[in-house]
Amino acid sequence: MESWAGYAWDFQAQGWRERGNQSILCTVTWCDAGCLRDSIYHLLCTTASWVAGSDTGPTCLTDQQTNSTPNADRSEPVGRVRRPRKIEQIDDFMASNPWHPRIVPFLVYISLLPVVAMVLDWKPAAYPLIYGFQCGLVTWLLWRYRKLLPELNLRFHSLAVPVGVGVCGAWVAMGWWMADEWQPRLEAIQAGELASAIDYDMRTNEPGRFARMEPHPLATLLESSVIIGWTAMVLRLIGMSLVVPMFEELFIRSLLLRGVSSLKRTGVGLLRVLLDMPVIGDMLIRSTAGIRASEEDPMFTRMFNDTPIGKITVFGLFASTIVFTMRHAPRDYAACLMCAFAYCYLLWVTNRGEDKHGLGPVIWAHRITNALLWVYTVNSGDWQFL
Repeated sequence: MESWAGYAWDFQAQGWRERGNQSILCTVTWCDAGCLRDSIYHLLCTTASWVAGSDTGPTCLTDQQTNSTPNADRSEPVGRVRRPRKIEQIDDFMASNPWHPRIVPFLVYISLLPVVAMVLDWKPAAYPLIYGFQCGLVTWLLWRYRKLLPELNLRFHSLAVPVGVGVCGAWVAMGWWMADEWQPRLEAIQAGELASAIDYDMRTNEPGRFARMEPHPLATLLESSVIIGWTAMVLRLIGMSLVVPMFEELFIRSLLLRGVSSLKRTGVGLLRVLLDMPVIGDMLIRSTAGIRASEEDPMFTRMFNDTPIGKITVFGLFASTIVFTMRHAPRDYAACLMCAFAYCYLLWVTNRGEDKHGLGPVIWAHRITNALLWVYTVNSGDWQFL
């Protein structure tokens, strides 16, 4: 990271949108001598703005714009005005569209996953630091912009316990089924043994298509260093049971369930996104569908604002489940479908009537599921679920 500190990053993105006889030039510009982290964060924010269908993105004032603002009390020399701080620009960006504070934490976490995986493979001893940074950064984002996220709370509901425990049990069972491991698991259970990882080197049958053959990096880390290994395991428990459920439920069960709740509106919103692309937008703007789409307001934002928390539509359930499933390994696809239906049902039940619980019960159920998966992994040595 230090090797990038002295470099200036320039990024300019211009999108040309025509709406009837009106032409709008959307410009996102920044020039900053900051580090790579700030540039990546700006890219994530710009991506979030583009996905949300917003007409504006994170912008920095140019010298001409700042010099045109009179300020009699400023201490700077005449003709120079203090630029807005970077954090102020991010705050304005987050508040400009309801999609932004709900998608940025998710994008930040996802963008750091390859880095975390690389560190775990190449330098396992540094895993606690990079994973702690990943979870800490996302937690900071959720805390700083909590006032923009009224549905994000920790309200408990008794249904969260059976749903969380049930999803954990079904997740493990479906994982065994997808990996063709039912028979050896049942044999172990009938023998009164804890169903642990299967040593395929000692078995004559072929492993299933989705069976995990290679050792888990965290298991290897535990064998090489007990202190660093257990530090990593405790941090993993904190991350997967406290941090991940908050930003994941905020993105999946709030933003996507509400922001893509209608098939027709989602199609119009995607068409508006294509209109902002070079070449493709020039071709589409000449079509009847393109002209109609360009006259609409940002569709994804409108769908989100029109859909209250807890309202479940068929397309919203389908779209959010697809995205949720893509976040996991193929072995977990069947379990993801079951999990999505269970969590959406809990969300619907706990937000009927006037006493709305928001995302609290679903977050608690998600936390219980992940914590129990961690406990099962530690006690059984079956690392495929961690």
